[in-house]
Amino acid sequence: MQANTPKIASSPGLVDLDKKLEASFTQSSNEYQALKKRRKDIADRQDAITYKNGGAHAKPSNIIRLNVCGTELFARRDTLTVVKGSRFEALFSGRWENQILRDNKGTIFIDIDPVIFKKILEYLYMVKISEDVPPLPTVDETHKEIFEFHIKFLNLRGNDGNLSTVTIESIVQITDNVSSVQDQSALMSGMNRKLDDME
Repeated sequence: MQANTPKIASSPGLVDLDKKLEASFTQSSNEYQALKKRRKDIADRQDAITYKNGGAHAKPSNIIRLNVCGTELFARRDTLTVVKGSRFEALFSGRWENQILRDNKGTIFIDIDPVIFKKILEYLYMVKISEDVPPLPTVDETHKEIFEFHIKFLNLRGNDGNLSTVTIESIVQITDNVSSVQDQSALMSGMNRKLDDME
């Protein structure tokens, strides 16, 4: 014997709500797919720039030989690029390997006072091993102003005094943490502009 369960008629309001909900899911899915494609396009463009400029084989563990105004220094690539979003991170990322200024021996030439550059390297080593933003190294009074100028110019502490962490490489992690589609879209538009400038 079959139980007679009464059928509840769907009210027009519920039907409309169901349609709106379905349309919202479809729109969200389409926006997600579009953002995913844009992220892939950004990553592909970055890879193309890296390949074009000879950095396809760049590794974080590479030892970089530097001619700092006549003084020979060495540093690992991951030390020079430790502050994300800095000029050094861009310069030594591998994306510009064939474009970097070199001396007649092929050594990368840096036009910074060696005393200042050694302090910059000291700071980068501290950033690399610290869990927090380390203080700037102490510099004698004759070099203090120019040292702070280089720190600011190279964007080694970001505009607000904190380490800068936004890079094209981190776009995937960043967009995963950005809540709104509009915020993600704006972030990726900014990354595209950076790539346009690079190209």
